[in-house]
Amino acid sequence: MSEFLIANGFNYKMSVEKAYSTDSNMLGATHEAKDLEF
Repeated sequence: MSEFLIANGFNYKMSVEKAYSTDSNMLGATHEAKDLEF
């Protein structure tokens, strides 16, 4: 999505790099995101 916005002239301030991660453990999976966490 980031690449599409940049290629079509939209002013998009986020980088193209993956901004989230999913970690799994015995109890399930957790999801973390850079700019969504405070």
